[in-house]
Amino acid sequence: MTMEAAAMVRRTLAELVTARTGADLVAGLDDFGWVDLFDDDPGLAVQSLFVELGRRGKWSPAFQDAAGRTLPGGIVGRTVVLPRPRRASSASRDGDGFLVDGFAIGVRPGNDSYVLLVGSSDVDWVVEVPAYCLEVAARAGLADQLGTVQVTGRVGEADSLFPDPEAARSWWGDTQATLRLALCSYIAGGLRGMFELARDHAAEREQFGRRVGTFQAVRHKLAEAYVAVEALDGACAAAWDAGERPLAAATTKLVASRSVSTVAAHSQQVLAGVGFTAEHPFHRLLKPVVMCDRLLGSAPELAIEVGRCMVERGEAPRLVEL
Repeated sequence: MTMEAAAMVRRTLAELVTARTGADLVAGLDDFGWVDLFDDDPGLAVQSLFVELGRRGKWSPAFQDAAGRTLPGGIVGRTVVLPRPRRASSASRDGDGFLVDGFAIGVRPGNDSYVLLVGSSDVDWVVEVPAYCLEVAARAGLADQLGTVQVTGRVGEADSLFPDPEAARSWWGDTQATLRLALCSYIAGGLRGMFELARDHAAEREQFGRRVGTFQAVRHKLAEAYVAVEALDGACAAAWDAGERPLAAATTKLVASRSVSTVAAHSQQVLAGVGFTAEHPFHRLLKPVVMCDRLLGSAPELAIEVGRCMVERGEAPRLVEL
């Protein structure tokens, strides 16, 4: 795709996310053909959409579409049940069935089946079961726009979507990398939105007869926040071109966690008291970003994962050829 065409895609998705929300946004993305764009250029599709969602504090079932599209059959509408924090899978073998304990976000309206990651220390099976076999309950939390649901229950025997555990692990490794990069793009958009709120506030607010933005301490905070935002943007873009995408995605997610700590703290400090109010939009960006930071690996977990990979390899691979 040419640079002009890619820029047009980004503008169109930005306008769509700005103008629509909820079911209307889902319908708009379907009409636009986001899934077809994902098939042709997943990096462009994920970055263009999720950055804009993050900047506006919204969410979309496109997160689940990106996972379900890579399953056998490529059917849109299946929901992948994610493992709880510090767990490897969302279900375990229980006699002749499966014991399910996981959660899902961004469930598409009318969803009728759930995909379970089965295993103990790793994913050994990937099975699909009808929604009526599970207990699905909405869970209010820090960021309700993510539409988090708890998925539990016990289901009978089901056939794996893949012929062997190795194929199942390979699929989940690639899919988890894609989902991690989607979360990173969302975080990057949310952090940019926070930075812009703080920057605009500093440019408009006066104290002691001077613009707050002229104070050296404020400039330092904004500069550090800006560098963190740009670093994450660059990491997200580079990860799609990396030869080892799962490792690149884990590394990018680790960068995202560090950026969240820097940008959120500095933006909040620059905004001062107004940033703590319910009327100010800052919290509508902060909450989903913090939630996404904890999904599919937090900073402490990913640091161990990336470090273990380096030790096993005996080297730090070049993720992108410059």
